[in-house]
Amino acid sequence: MAAKKSNSNAKSKRKSKRGGSRANAGRKPSEAKALQTEIVATGVETPDAIARAEPLLKRRLIRCLKNLFKLADGGFVREKITREPSGTVTAKVVLRNPDGTPVLDVNGRPVVAEQLLFPDLPPDQLVIVSHTAETAAPDRAANQYLIDRILGKPHTAEPSKAGDTTNALPSILEAALARAYGDEAEPEPRPAIEV
Repeated sequence: MAAKKSNSNAKSKRKSKRGGSRANAGRKPSEAKALQTEIVATGVETPDAIARAEPLLKRRLIRCLKNLFKLADGGFVREKITREPSGTVTAKVVLRNPDGTPVLDVNGRPVVAEQLLFPDLPPDQLVIVSHTAETAAPDRAANQYLIDRILGKPHTAEPSKAGDTTNALPSILEAALARAYGDEAEPEPRPAIEV
């Protein structure tokens, strides 16, 4: 009897994780995914990988900026549509006699029953039960991001060091402030209050 060969050897030789046991079988990755895999595998962004990625990034950057400007400006319509199976959409209706008068129960109140709103449709077919539309307001965060990217992020002034006179007031203004408010080092004595 011949011994059966193990299939573990074929699995270890497989070069691709994308379907099939043959090398390079299955769906090929997108160009962007292939670049990402190459950069992660090598750990280095080679000039060749960067050069191949630039056209992809340029096309996507333009689309992303258009979307960001649209979001920042607002004014576009956002729609929300809710669908449910037609077999579950019902309405409460008052039962009526053939002459059009409501059917009354023993207490004199009208009899209410649930009725399918779409009896002619299959019960699993989806129907629209709610449709709302609203105009989007301008997005403050998107506007802030665009301003920071275009004009640069604002930096806070660093506190001046002792002896640094770059942010000091001119001596004429310092003298005028001292005359108007007095010297802060020696506060004016307050007059005594007599009771």
